[in-house]
Amino acid sequence: MTYSTGTGLTARSAQSTTGSRRRTGLRPRLLSSTCLAVLALTQPALAEDFVINNEAAEVTNGGNTIDGGDTLTVTGTASVSTGDPETPAIEGTGDGNEITVLPGVDPLEGFVATSADDSAAILLDGSNNGVFISGQVETQGVGSDAISITGDDATVSITGGAVGGIVTTHNGDSHGIVIVGSNGSVSIGANTAITTEGEGSDGARVIGAGGNVVNNGAIEILGTDSA
Repeated sequence: MTYSTGTGLTARSAQSTTGSRRRTGLRPRLLSSTCLAVLALTQPALAEDFVINNEAAEVTNGGNTIDGGDTLTVTGTASVSTGDPETPAIEGTGDGNEITVLPGVDPLEGFVATSADDSAAILLDGSNNGVFISGQVETQGVGSDAISITGDDATVSITGGAVGGIVTTHNGDSHGIVIVGSNGSVSIGANTAITTEGEGSDGARVIGAGGNVVNNGAIEILGTDSA
């Protein structure tokens, strides 16, 4: 910018100054827009509550996304099942998710199941996740745990009922319940049944410091090299 030797600005200088003011007036707006865009990208996923009711869903999570702080409830008049390899019936990432499976009035309702290999019925990855089963969870394939959680401070609770509180795996290397992480907790209530039929398939297992399994129900291990 060129200043005159007098007390005022030259016409050219005044125009430049005015132009500069107009240009600098744009910068806060551009900066605000940029900050909003960055904020939108960095904000955590919002917690959501999903309910699968009165339907037999055949896609993971019933088509919902579980990615932190979410809840998914499968009511006693609904079910979630998948039939493709490496396709869990329920899958979640992130921390603080809760999965609840309620009992139905007959064995064809209130359940979560998979039929292919390497397909856990319920698969969660993250800390402070919880699974609460009073319905049924079942897998048919090899390497398909009924309930599998990786992460610290996980909780699994199985409570019984007339047709609920049942966890079953039918093939090898398929645990009933497995938690990998510190301070994992498994509570198996009265009038419940956990059954594993395949080789190398444990009933309930917590791998990590501070893990705890309290069993007041029935765990039946039918395969060899299983505990």
